[in-house]
Amino acid sequence: MENLSQSNVRRLFNLGIIIKGIDGTLELIGAVLLLFFDPEKIRRLIFLFTQQELIQDPKDVVANFLIKLGGEFTANIRNFAIVFLLVAGLIKLVLVFELKSKRRRLWVYPAAITVFGLFALYQVYEYTLNHSPVLIFLSILDLLIIVFICLNYRYLKHEQLYQA
Repeated sequence: MENLSQSNVRRLFNLGIIIKGIDGTLELIGAVLLLFFDPEKIRRLIFLFTQQELIQDPKDVVANFLIKLGGEFTANIRNFAIVFLLVAGLIKLVLVFELKSKRRRLWVYPAAITVFGLFALYQVYEYTLNHSPVLIFLSILDLLIIVFICLNYRYLKHEQLYQA
């Protein structure tokens, strides 16, 4: 990482922040969608979307996983998911907004590093429960974004030190 120029770090930082912004937006959309679907409607939608695939391949891993997931989806899980997605999405969007702000508030960088790190840890924890490779991918992506936040933070601190 030491060979990366400041402009490359900023580009990768901006890309990571865009990804986190999209992530936060999708979480908010997911929470809103869950408000309109009770567990029974979700199970019917899963069945509708997986029916054709299961007819072609009754052992399809993804379709069977979704069917199993839908069967375990309760009102309590739905309510938890709504609250989690709303809170996580809002936190991510606030941090993204502040990281992209022209005000360059340095306190945002350690806050973002901490929050994104906690989300990555939670994803690793969830991986230990259900072994979804997607969670590992998301955790690695979060860690890369954290690295570029750290590097950009270091550059900004250095710039502010010399501007003072």
